[in-house]
This record gives sequence, structure tokens and C-alpha cells, in this order.
Amino acid sequence: KVVRHFGQGTAMGNRACSLLRSVCDKTSRAAGRVPAQPLLPTDDHERQVGQEAGCGSLDPTGSSLASPSEDLHLPPPPSISRESERPGSFTLAGRVLPDMDTKLKDLSGFYLHTLGPLESGRLAELRRQLPSLCQRARDSSPKAAAKATLTFWGVNLEMPGDATDIILLKHLRSEEGQLSAAAERLARTLVFRAEEGIDELAELPLASVGQQYSGAGAFGGTDIAGRPVVVGMMPGGGSLDTFMDDVDGFIRFNFWLKEKAFKSISFARGKPEDLCQIVDLANAKFQKPPKAVQASSKVMREHCPESNGRTIFVNVPAILVGVFKVAKTVMDPRTLERIRILSARDHLTLFEYVRPESLPVFLGGMFQNSEEKEPCQVLEVHRKAQVTMLTVSEATSVHWELRVCEGAVDFEVFFSDGVSEWVVHSRRTLEGAEGPVSGDWRAPKAGELICRFGVGATWVGSPP
Repeated sequence: KVVRHFGQGTAMGNRACSLLRSVCDKTSRAAGRVPAQPLLPTDDHERQVGQEAGCGSLDPTGSSLASPSEDLHLPPPPSISRESERPGSFTLAGRVLPDMDTKLKDLSGFYLHTLGPLESGRLAELRRQLPSLCQRARDSSPKAAAKATLTFWGVNLEMPGDATDIILLKHLRSEEGQLSAAAERLARTLVFRAEEGIDELAELPLASVGQQYSGAGAFGGTDIAGRPVVVGMMPGGGSLDTFMDDVDGFIRFNFWLKEKAFKSISFARGKPEDLCQIVDLANAKFQKPPKAVQASSKVMREHCPESNGRTIFVNVPAILVGVFKVAKTVMDPRTLERIRILSARDHLTLFEYVRPESLPVFLGGMFQNSEEKEPCQVLEVHRKAQVTMLTVSEATSVHWELRVCEGAVDFEVFFSDGVSEWVVHSRRTLEGAEGPVSGDWRAPKAGELICRFGVGATWVGSPP
């Protein structure tokens, strides 16, 4: 039996936000992860697409957030006739459709659970070309020729199935549905991955890639849609200039981050198929990006199609938040939907996308030691507050944890059976820079584990 609460602290004037969680029966704390709650369709069109495909819900970018019914059976790819009724088009089931190299604005149908006739036709043709694309890669690269199978993010592209189709659809979306461009991109990437040893990166420790990059990236748990969380940031001090001089090393490190994260993705129909990327700008210098950053971004765009389902910029200076509000009026809607810009100390908004138990400690969360624990509770403290962390029905061992995200709060932890109180942790001030604090205690009988909070001079030793 496991119960966790989490308190997060953000001091704003005379209020703060605190995070708590606690566990009873510590010896059996093997609780599983709470499933992510799906987002609902945001408009009638998305709702219609989802219903027609038999899926539970659809994110505005088209990425699946909920598993479709087990009874869903997509029809086989339709036959296509090149006897066009007009140049640059082909017929399908009596309909005139655009040529397969025509750019498409609406890409929401290029997912396994939303395929329409047009999208199915282009996927079927790219699937048909795949063996020749793999052979072309082997002919172009001795390292590719030496491989028993050609893989992409752990998916064997020479084995037909949903996972392979998902990779192909990513390439189609990245080229706005254009078949020839998607095929060329895939062929180039297969050669690149073989020549640079990208497939093998996921099995390497950071020390083999470059220990100097340890402050430039980190992993979290999963976001609310189930996507693996990857964090990129600029380290403080003088270490930035040290590793930014090694352009190839920095590119390799960024591929290592993505390959590691994609290991946890199953590439199954209706399941998460991309990442949640958090970019921490706390130590960034706002000038022209270093050459290594520019080169890495270019290579990633070319060889990591549709890899980020959500990108969240955090600790963004207020002036740049304003610039983004102006720029988003001319941004591509699909790109805009995937991006979030958060200013410093905006932890409450960040928790709407990545829960505290999945967010690394240095960003204000509770994720540490590569362990995603039980759900945490967020508590915003206005002057003072009291919260029950855990209720037990008998004598048992309990483990509690809490932290402040920003600023400072006073707190104390005690146990009450309704008549008497036992001090579990004496009152003291907790600051955000300290990170999580925790403790273990033996409850003598049934009762409640309680935490009292106060902000600065508003603290009192009795409940509010």
C-alpha cells in the first residue's frame, strides 16, 4: 500500500507553493506509475477524425494520446490507378486525389490510427520502396552493408509491422506528405546512422560519449501524454566554451540523448511515439548561438524526423516571452501547438505538462536517481496551510518527502491520532535550492501524518 503526496514551493510576496509525498509500509513501496490521462479532441474536426478512426482521443498535432479500441482493424492499402483524370493526380475509388509528391497542409491523417485513403496510398508506396531504399543504403555505405538489419530508433525497418509504418509516417509528415522527398530523406538517414554509429549510442554510457557533457543534458520520467522527458541545458561557469569547441562531439552527445530516450518507446499503434524535450535557458547567453548548437540543430532536423511531440522552453527571460507572443502569430500551427514558453519560476504551468514526480530536481521536480515514483501532490501556500500527507489504520513505518520549488517556506511534520501529537520533524525553514528533504518514522498507532506550512512572518504554530 503506497500513498504519496508532493508539495512544491514558490514564494511570491506572501505566498508559496510546497510539494509533499509520503509512503506507508516502506518495505513494500513498489507502486506502479499512474497512467497518463488522455487529452480530449479540441475541435469538431479532430473529434470526427478520431471517431472515424476508432481512436479514443487526438492531440492537435495528430499524435495519439490514447489507445484505440482493440477491435480496430484498418483496411488494407487501397489500389491506386495512375490513369489520372488530370495531370499531377491519380484516381482512388473513383476520386481524384493529388499526386503523391504534392505538399499537404493537413497532416493529421499521417498516423496509423487516422489513416485516410490518400495517406494510406502514400504509406503503401513508401512501404513498397523500403527494400530498395535499404539496399541503396547498403550500396552507398560499407558500414550499412555490414549490418544484418537496418534499424531506426530500435525499429527493424526490414521487418513489416506497425513500428516500421510509424517510422515511415514520420518521414512523410516531416516532408509535408511528399513521397519522393520522404524516401530521399530516409535513404540519407540510413547511411548517416550507419556511418556515424548512431544505432550503438543507446547502449553506451555517458563516459564513452563525453563526460564533459554531463551538465548539458538529463532525463526525466514521462510527460502527461506518456512521452519520455529529455532535458537540454547550457551548463554554468566556464565549461560552456570548453565543449562548444567540439562540434562533432556535441552533435554526438545530442544523438546519444535521443537514442537513450527512444529506447523506452514501443512504437505501437496508438501509443506515444515521440519525446517531450525541455530546454532550460537559465544559463544561456542571449547572443548568436554557438557554432556547435547551430550544427547540432541542423543535423537533428535532417535525421530525427518528428522526434519531439512537445518542446518546452523554461526559465525564459521576460523579454523573450514577449517576443514569442508576437512571433507566434506567424508561426506554423503544427509547430506552435508543440511549443510552450515558460518564464522563470513558472513551476505550476510546467507541472501541467510534466508532473513533479517525472521532472528532474534541478527544474523543481522530484525525479532523481532515474526513478519515477508514485504521484506527487502540488500545494500552493498562501500565508499558511496544513495538509494531511498520509492516513494509516495501524502502527506502521512511513516515509515522507517534500520540497520547495522557489523561495522559502517554514514547515514542520507531526503525527496525530486525534488526541495526541508526535513531532516527526521539527519546524525549520526550507529553501528551494535545498531540493527535496525526506524522513522515515514509525507510526505507533492509527492516525495522520500532517505537515504545516507558513510563509515568513505569517507562520504560526497552530493550524490555520
